[in-house]
Amino acid sequence: MKATLRVEAISISALVVTVKWYLGKRRFGWLNVDVSTENIYDVQDVKAIAELMSLRYLLWDSADILGSINPGSFSIMVSQPAILDVLAKKTDRHAIEPYASLLRTAFAKTPVNRLDEAEVEEEETPWPNPVPVSISEDMRSPYMIIYVEGMGRLGISERSVTEFADQHRIFSGSSPSDPFKSICDALNHRHLALYKIPTKREHEKIEKYGEDGVAQVWRNTAGNMMYIVLPKPELNVLLTCIQGSKGYLASQTFVRYRLDH
Repeated sequence: MKATLRVEAISISALVVTVKWYLGKRRFGWLNVDVSTENIYDVQDVKAIAELMSLRYLLWDSADILGSINPGSFSIMVSQPAILDVLAKKTDRHAIEPYASLLRTAFAKTPVNRLDEAEVEEEETPWPNPVPVSISEDMRSPYMIIYVEGMGRLGISERSVTEFADQHRIFSGSSPSDPFKSICDALNHRHLALYKIPTKREHEKIEKYGEDGVAQVWRNTAGNMMYIVLPKPELNVLLTCIQGSKGYLASQTFVRYRLDH
């Protein structure tokens, strides 16, 4: 059977880079990188790659970078030869060889500097239905992103924000028509999530919008700001304040909190 290997564009949101890989209909994995510390941490099935790849090499020392780090658009692209080079030079051969050989096979059949699909000889793996997992039950990553900001004041609707999130693969299975569902899906699947920490004054002006077993969602009475309230403050998350204009969101502020357990 033939499976499809797709290496998607690396995306950068504030100071966190996300690399996503897919093999056939099965998620091959992704990894997140804190650019400020070059700390690479895994979110899904690429622990070996995440621990051993060099972020500095990947972003700055490779001649095969396509584009540049642009927090305004949140996206950069790395060509397949660059990824292969990283795999060859920066990883434990024994740990990564099953992944690296698949990548080499796929990229050998793909034009240079393309992130298109490439066929690999492998049995098709069925796409599993995602099972909601509470963050408190299984938090594989040491961080989570909290994603903010005043949409109404800047002329940005909830729909446009969720569509932006969809476009940039910020969450999986999100529904632009239902921001609450999108966010809860994101939280349940340990993806990135829209988030706002309300001040005491803001607390007086917001009303409950929805709730599931993981998070509560509130919105202010004017309807132009949305908040996610996680029930476990000890999660200590990564706080990224995002503001937007002209149809895209731009990173303005970055504050990091460490998750210790």
